[in-house]
Amino acid sequence: MSRYPMPMPFGWYAVAFDEEIGRGEVKPLRYFDRDLVLFRGEEGEAHLLDAFCPHLGAHLGHGGKVKGDSIACPFHGWEWNGDGSCAKVPYADTIPPRVQKTRLRHYPLHERNGAIYAWYHPKDAAPSWQVEAHDDMQDWSKSEVRSFSWEVKAHIQEMAENSVDAMHFIYVHGIASFPDWEIVYDGHKRRNILKFDMATPRDTQEGGIETISYGAGESVQWFTGIHPMMMLGLSTPIDAETTHLRFVFFKPLRNGKKRSGGIAEAIIREICRQVEQDIPIWENKAYCPRPFLAAREGDIMEFRRHYGQFYADYDEKARVEEMRRRGEGKLYMPAR
Repeated sequence: MSRYPMPMPFGWYAVAFDEEIGRGEVKPLRYFDRDLVLFRGEEGEAHLLDAFCPHLGAHLGHGGKVKGDSIACPFHGWEWNGDGSCAKVPYADTIPPRVQKTRLRHYPLHERNGAIYAWYHPKDAAPSWQVEAHDDMQDWSKSEVRSFSWEVKAHIQEMAENSVDAMHFIYVHGIASFPDWEIVYDGHKRRNILKFDMATPRDTQEGGIETISYGAGESVQWFTGIHPMMMLGLSTPIDAETTHLRFVFFKPLRNGKKRSGGIAEAIIREICRQVEQDIPIWENKAYCPRPFLAAREGDIMEFRRHYGQFYADYDEKARVEEMRRRGEGKLYMPAR
C-alpha cells in the first residue's frame, strides 16, 4: 500500500563513491526501482547499465567480467559496451541483426566530488543540467573525510522537505529557538542560509550554515564560524518509497594531519543524531497533499512547488484521487 502519490523525481543521483569501484571491477546495484550493473573499464571509464542480459536474462553484476571497455555476461559470454550495445557474441562470426538493434538501457554518468552520479529520468530524457564540481571535494586526501549512510523507508521528497520545516527543529531535535534563515530558489537549485550564535566555554561565537541543493539528489553545506567544515549530502531513490541517504563530511587537516575530537566531531555527531531522530518519523508518516499550515510554515508549499519541476508528467491531484479510490495510504484530505 503506497503512502505517497509522488513517483521518483528525475535528476542526477550518486550511485557509488569513486573509491568503491576500481578498473576492471563490477558492482551490482539497486536504484530507481531497477536492477543495475556498474563497471569500470580497463581504461578507467565507469559505465552504468540495466543489469539483465537481453540474451537469456543473466544478471551482469553477478559474475560479469570486464573485457576492455565492455562487460561480459557470466552465462554465455556475450559482451556489452558501456553505451548498451552488443560488442561481441563470442561463439558467432557476426552479431545477429536483431541484436545489433538492441540496446541495454545505459545511464549518463559524471564523476565529481568523489562520487559517481547517474542521470535518471523515467522516460530516458537527456540531462537538464550538469553536475557541479566543488573544488574542495575533488581530492579527498586533502581533508579528513567521514562518511555515513542510512537506508530510509521514505520518499525522497518527504525527507528533503525537512530542510524548510522550521518548527520540526524545535519539537523533534530540541533546538531552543530557531535561527534566522533565508531560502532562495533558482532553477534546479535551492539555497538555504542559516545564521545563529553558538555558545562556547569562552564566549558566544557567530556561526552559520549555507546549503545549496542541486536537483533532488545532492546538497552541499558550508559550516562557518568557530570550525569551518563542508558536508556533501547525497540522496538516491532505491524505489519510490525507499531512499539511500549519504552524508560526507570534509574536515580541514591541521599541519597535514587529522584532528581527533573537538568541535568538528561534536557537529558531526549532532547532525547524525538529528537524522536518526527524523528516520522513525519519515518511515511512519504519510504525505499530506493539502496540509493545514500555521504561521512560519509557508516555506513548505513553496518548497513543494519548486520540487515539482523534477517530476515528468506528474498530476498530483489525479494521483491522490486514484490512491483514495484504491484505499491506499493514510492521506488526510482537508476540505477545500
